[in-house]
Amino acid sequence: MSTPVEEVGVILSQKEIANGIFDLTVQAPEIAKRSLPGQFVSVFCRDLSRLLPRPISIADVGAEGTIRFLYRVAGAGTYEFSTLIRGDALRMTGPLGNGFPEISGNAVLFGGGIGIFPLLYLVKKRHNPKDIVFLGYRNKELFAMEEFARCAEVRVATEDGSFGVRGTVLDAAGDLKEDFSAVFSCGPLPMLKAVFAWAGERGVQAYLSLEERMACGVGACLGCAVSGKKKRLRVCKEGPVFSAGELPW
Repeated sequence: MSTPVEEVGVILSQKEIANGIFDLTVQAPEIAKRSLPGQFVSVFCRDLSRLLPRPISIADVGAEGTIRFLYRVAGAGTYEFSTLIRGDALRMTGPLGNGFPEISGNAVLFGGGIGIFPLLYLVKKRHNPKDIVFLGYRNKELFAMEEFARCAEVRVATEDGSFGVRGTVLDAAGDLKEDFSAVFSCGPLPMLKAVFAWAGERGVQAYLSLEERMACGVGACLGCAVSGKKKRLRVCKEGPVFSAGELPW
């Protein structure tokens, strides 16, 4: 895990790519060169009444020292970020947490909702056309799907059945026949538990990125701690990516 740094990045671009979903690119070379897939950055608000930073997953890193964030507006902090424009400054600390490990061979990836975002950097870095990515959306607003499809095979599930398979990413997976050596996943807890069981039934190692509300982002406050198999685990410090063997499910 790289040593995090504080950096004031400069916004290069921002646009809304789906209802409430924003695509933000920031020039932040010191954080960018340390970042790995699955890690996150703590982003500070300009409004000083909001003391705590907001954790945002790293969706991509550019060779020119840029970091890309895909995020959903969920409260006052992320709404503030959505109003920023090119040239604005953004104070950040990162990269934080543990990311996805480098695994050789073919992999299956499951992303649901905003859990899709951390997988994009992983898929781009792996760039294995034999990887299979299952993406779960609410409806046919298929943000980032085409980018995934340039690096791997993509299969889609939607809650309302407006595109792909109606249901969850596990419904889309069905009785998958392909051979693979690892499972990577990020999304809501019920989905992660289902992926955990699915991988276990097949005897394949799974790496799961947990979504938890965070406060300090550096493991000091224990606000994001969850039960592990042997001890309490801080999602911001020991995670957000855990191997299946660390979890008690």
